[in-house]
Amino acid sequence: HNIILVLSRINFIVYMSQQRLFILSGGTAFNEAARALADFHQSVTYCLPISDDGGSSAEILRHLGGPAIGDLRSRLLRLAKSETEEQQAVLALLQFRLPRDDADAARREWMAVVEGTHTLWLSVTEAYKHIIRSFLLHFNSRLLQSTSVRTHTCQGKSRFKLVPAEIVKSLVGEEQQPFDFCGASVGNCFFTGARLFFHSIRSAVLLWKSVAQVPSETHVLPVINCSHSVNLGCQLLDGSKILGQNNISHPGKTVIKEGQQPALAAPIQRIFYINDWQQEIVQRVDDEVVTDLLASKSVVYAMGSLYTSLGASLIAKGLGRAIAQHPGRKILLLNGCLDRETAGMTASQHVVAVARLCQQDCQQTTTTSDFVTDVIYPETTTIPLDWEELAGVHVHPVTSGDNGHYDLTALTQQIINLHSDSS
Repeated sequence: HNIILVLSRINFIVYMSQQRLFILSGGTAFNEAARALADFHQSVTYCLPISDDGGSSAEILRHLGGPAIGDLRSRLLRLAKSETEEQQAVLALLQFRLPRDDADAARREWMAVVEGTHTLWLSVTEAYKHIIRSFLLHFNSRLLQSTSVRTHTCQGKSRFKLVPAEIVKSLVGEEQQPFDFCGASVGNCFFTGARLFFHSIRSAVLLWKSVAQVPSETHVLPVINCSHSVNLGCQLLDGSKILGQNNISHPGKTVIKEGQQPALAAPIQRIFYINDWQQEIVQRVDDEVVTDLLASKSVVYAMGSLYTSLGASLIAKGLGRAIAQHPGRKILLLNGCLDRETAGMTASQHVVAVARLCQQDCQQTTTTSDFVTDVIYPETTTIPLDWEELAGVHVHPVTSGDNGHYDLTALTQQIINLHSDSS
C-alpha cells in the first residue's frame, strides 16, 4: 500500500512538472505561499514588477539608479534551498540586514561582510565565498565611484536648467550624502553588484538562482528587462496624481501595519509608468515573460497590493494582450482585507479592476472573463462578496489561518486543483 502511495505521488509530481503555472505577484504577500507551493510544484514562473522604490532599495536607487530589485530578491530568497549547512549559511548571508538604528555599526558590519571576516561566512566554502564577495566588492566599488560622479555633477548641474529644481535635486543632489547602510539588505547589494557587472537584470537573476540553488524549472522574471529605473504613478478619480510607487502604497518613512494606512483621497482611476522627469512613458513587457505565459496552463494573480503589485506589471505593453489570448484558467487570489489602494471596493470591483488594467494594452474588444475566470478568497475576508456581480466567474472559498489570511496548505491545494482542471 505504501509503495502504491509513493508511486502515485511520483507520477503526480512528474505530471505536474509538465504543467507550467504562471504567477503575477509583488514581492511580499505571496512569499510564504511560494515557499509552500515549491514543495508540490516547481514548474512555476513568477513575474514581478521592478518599480518598488521604497525600503532599502530606495537608497540603492538614489546612488546607483537602475530598476528596483527588492521584489525579485525577496522571491528568490523564498525559493532558495536550505537543506545543507552551506545552503543555510548562504541563505542567512543573502537575507541578512545591517543594523537599522546605528549608522556606524551598520557600516562596520558591511565592511566585515565585504572583507570576508563576518561570522556569516563561517559555514560558506571558499568557492561560494569568492563568487558572492566578488559581486559585493563590485557593488562597493560602484558606490565609491557614484560618490565621485555625483560630486562632479553637482558642480556642473547647469545642464539641467530646463528641468524643474526639485527634480534636479533628486537627480544630482544639492548636498553630497554618503550611502546609508542602515537596514541595507546584503542580498540587494549582491543582486545590484551582479546586475551592474553583467549589465543585465536577467543575468543577475540567473546568478542568484545558481548561488542559492533555486530549481532550474522555477523561473523568476522581471516584467520588464531593462537597466534603467522604472517608476510608477497613478491618477485618482478627483484628477490628482501621485508619483512614485511607495508614495501610492506606503507613504512616509515609517512602516505602518497592514490595514492602518490612511485611504487615498479618491479611488485610483489609472496607473502608468513615468521617467525620471515625471513624464508618462510606455514600457514593453519582456519577451521571455510572454513566452512563459503562453506556454503555461494557468495564470494566477496573487494576493497583495492591487495596483502597485499586480497593476505595476499588468500595464506593461504586450502583457494584457497575451493574457487575453491565454486559453486556460486565470485565477485571482482575493486579499483578506481592504487596504489603502482598495478602500471601499467589493470583490467584483477587484475583478473588474484587474480586467481594466489588462485592457489598457488591448485594442480588440475584450470582456472581464477574458482576464479573470476564477476567484479564490479566504473564508474570513472582510472584503464584501457581492455575489450577483460575481456571477460571471467561479468563486472558491479557502480556509483561513489564525491571522485571518489564507491557510497556506489549503490555498496551495486549491491552486493545484484548479491548475490541474484547467483546459
